[in-house]
Amino acid sequence: KPRRRLELLPYTAGRAEYVAPASVSNPFNDGSRVFASAGLDMKYGLTSNLTIDATVNPDFGQVEVDPAVVNLSAFETFFEEKRAFFLEGAQIFNNFGRGGSNGNWGFNNSEPQIFYSRRIGRAPQLYPDAEFADPPTATTILGAAKLTGKTAGGWSIGLLEAVTSTEKAPTQTAFVRGEAIVEPMSNYAVVRLQRDIGRRAGMGMLGTAVNRRITTPAVRAALPESAFVAGADGYLFLDADRTWVINGSVAGSRVAGSTAAITQLQRAPQRYYQRSDALHLALDPTATSLSGFSGRLNLNRNSGLVQVNALLWGVSPGFESNDVGFHSNGDRGGAHGVLIWRNVTPGRLLRDRTIWVAKAYTWNFARELQSDFLGGQGRVTFR
Repeated sequence: KPRRRLELLPYTAGRAEYVAPASVSNPFNDGSRVFASAGLDMKYGLTSNLTIDATVNPDFGQVEVDPAVVNLSAFETFFEEKRAFFLEGAQIFNNFGRGGSNGNWGFNNSEPQIFYSRRIGRAPQLYPDAEFADPPTATTILGAAKLTGKTAGGWSIGLLEAVTSTEKAPTQTAFVRGEAIVEPMSNYAVVRLQRDIGRRAGMGMLGTAVNRRITTPAVRAALPESAFVAGADGYLFLDADRTWVINGSVAGSRVAGSTAAITQLQRAPQRYYQRSDALHLALDPTATSLSGFSGRLNLNRNSGLVQVNALLWGVSPGFESNDVGFHSNGDRGGAHGVLIWRNVTPGRLLRDRTIWVAKAYTWNFARELQSDFLGGQGRVTFR
C-alpha cells in the first residue's frame, strides 16, 4: 500500500540592501538596511489525487522579478504569477468558463479575471499622509493553505485560504515620528469545483471572498471591508466527435464598505460613474455597496480544415473583482465571429498554413458603439 507523502521545508533567510547615496533629507534612508525571516513550507499527499500545500511566512526571494514597465495609463499592469506556491494546481482555478474549447478568441475584450493570485501578498495599497514615510514593498503572508486535485467521484477541486498581516509604515512630519497602517489584515478564500459529465459536458463553480480587518478611519475610507464574487461555468459538445462545443460562464459580485470607499470604486477607471456624458450611470455618494454581473457564451469548432469561433460577452458597470481578481474595464459588452482556415498537412514547400478573418464589435451598457473591428491574418511555416 503506498504511503502518504509528507514534505516539510523550513527556511531562514537574511538580506541586506545598500542604497546610495544616503539622503540627509530622508530620515528613513541611511544608505543601508538588513532583514531576516524564517518560515515553513509543507506538502502532504492526502490521497493519490489530492494534495495539500501549506506555508507559513513563505519566502519568495528566489522568484524571478517582474519586468520593468512605464505605465502612463489609468489602468494597472498585469503581471504573471511566478511564485511556486500559487503556481501548483493553478490550472484548476484558471480554466473558469473555458472548458472543452481549444479556442477562446478575444477582440477588445474586457472580461474580468475572477481569481488573480498576485493580489495575495501584494504591495500595500495605501500611502501615509506624511512628509516622510517608509512603507514595506509587499504584504506579509502569515499563512496559506491550498487543496488541489481530483476526488474519486470525478470532481476537480481547488480550495485556497490565505491570511495576510497588518502592514504599518513609520512616518515623520515636522520632526514628529509616527506610524500609519498601509494595508489591513485580510483573509482571502477561493473555492473552485468542476466536473465532467460523461464525454460531452461539464459544469463547475468558482467563488472568492475577501474580508479586511478595518481599524482606522483612513483605511475605512480607502478600502472596502468585504468583497464577494460567485460564478458558474460549463461546456457542452454538440456532436459525438467533440468537434463543436459551446462553453460559457456567468458571475456576480458584491463589494461592501464605507460610503467613501464605495464612492472611490464608482469613480475608478473601470466605470467612471461621475462622467457627465454617461446618462445610464449615476454616482451615488451615499452607497455602501456595489454590485454587478459578467457573462460570456462561446462557440468553437475544435478541429477540421475550416474552424469557427464566435463569442458574446458582457461586464456590467458595477462588477468588481479587483480585491482578489483582475478587472481592467467595465461597462462593456461585445461580440465577434472568426473564420479560420488551417492546413497542417506538410506539402512540398510548406509545413503548415493558416488564414483567419474576424469581425468584432463592443458597446457600453447605453448601447453606444465603442469599437468596430474588421481584421485578418495569414501565416505560413516553411519546411
